[in-house]
Amino acid sequence: MIARHFQAASQSIVSVHRTEARKNDPARTSMWNFFSLLAILFILIVLLLAPAMTSAQSSVDNIERLEVRLWPDFDRPSVLTTLVGSFPTGMPDQNMIIVPVPEGASVHVVAPLRDDGTPGAEMDFDDSTPGQLTFTTNEIGFWIEYYAPYEADGNSRNISYQWQSAIDVDQMDAVVQQPLRASVLTTEPAEESVTTGPDGLLYHSIPAREVPAGSTYLLEVDYTMVEPTLTQDALSQQSGLSEAGTPEESGLDWLLVVAIVAGVVAIGAVAWIVITSRSTKKRVAKPRPVRRVGARPRSMTTSPPPAQEVQANRYCHACGNPVGPDDRFCRSCGTAVKGRG
Repeated sequence: MIARHFQAASQSIVSVHRTEARKNDPARTSMWNFFSLLAILFILIVLLLAPAMTSAQSSVDNIERLEVRLWPDFDRPSVLTTLVGSFPTGMPDQNMIIVPVPEGASVHVVAPLRDDGTPGAEMDFDDSTPGQLTFTTNEIGFWIEYYAPYEADGNSRNISYQWQSAIDVDQMDAVVQQPLRASVLTTEPAEESVTTGPDGLLYHSIPAREVPAGSTYLLEVDYTMVEPTLTQDALSQQSGLSEAGTPEESGLDWLLVVAIVAGVVAIGAVAWIVITSRSTKKRVAKPRPVRRVGARPRSMTTSPPPAQEVQANRYCHACGNPVGPDDRFCRSCGTAVKGRG
C-alpha cells in the first residue's frame, strides 16, 4: 500500500517535471529538479511514519472494568453520572476511546484514571457527535462525569440509564445513591445489597455483569421525593444544626467567651458604683448640743401632777371606792380617809 502511494506521488511529480522541461528554460528546469527531489523525500517520510502514527492512537476495543455511579438529585435536579473505566494491561500507549452518553447530557469532567483510583488533570474531549464522547488517554483508565436529565412526575422520579457501545466490557458494576429526601427507591435489575456510606446516605449496588460489544445494558431507577430538596443542601442543613448544638464543633472558645462576659459585668458594676456615688448627696451631720458648765441636766422624769389631781384620784383604803377631795370619811363604808383626820 505504501508503494502504491509512493508510485502515484512520484508519477505526479515526474509529469510536472516533464512539462517544465519542454519549456527549454535550464534555470527553471534545475529549480524544479531540486524541489521534485524534496517533495519525493517528504512523501516517502510521511508514508513510512503513517503506520506508526496509526498504531499509536488505536481505538480501544475492550474495557476490563466499568463502574457506573448514579447520584440523582445530588447538587442539581438531574442525575450526576460518573463512569470509571480501567483498561486491560498491555494496551497501546495512546488509547482513543468512544463512550456513549445520553443526548442532552452536560459533560462536567473528562480525566485520566490514576493508579490510586482518583481522576487526574482534565483532558480534551470531543462531544460534537450527539450521543458519544471521544477522547485519547495514555493512562490505565478514564474518569468521566456528566449530568443527565430524568423524568419527573410530581415527586416521582424515573431514571433510565443505557450503555451500548462497540467496546467489550468484561465487568460492569452500577451503584445508585438514594437521595436524602427520597422515601422509596427501587431498581431494575434489583439491587443485590444496600449499604450506608460514611456520609450517612444509602447506596444500592446492582449485580455485576459482562456486556459484550453491541449489546445493551439497561438500568431503571424509580424513587419518590418527600420534599424537593437536593441531597447536598439537606446534608448542609444537617451539618449546620449539629454544629450549632455542639460547642466543640461550633469552633467557639467558650473559656474566652466566659472571660469576656465576666469582664463586661465587672466594668458595668464599677461604672454603676461611680455614677451612684456622684449622684447621691452626702447627709450633713447634726451638731451635738454643748452642755453649759454647771448647768443642771434636765430630768427625763415626768413632773408630778398637781395636788388636786392626786387628791382627786384617791381611793378608800378599806373598800377601794373613790373618795372626794374634801371627804374625811368614805361615803361607801364610812371609814376615815387617811391623812384627813
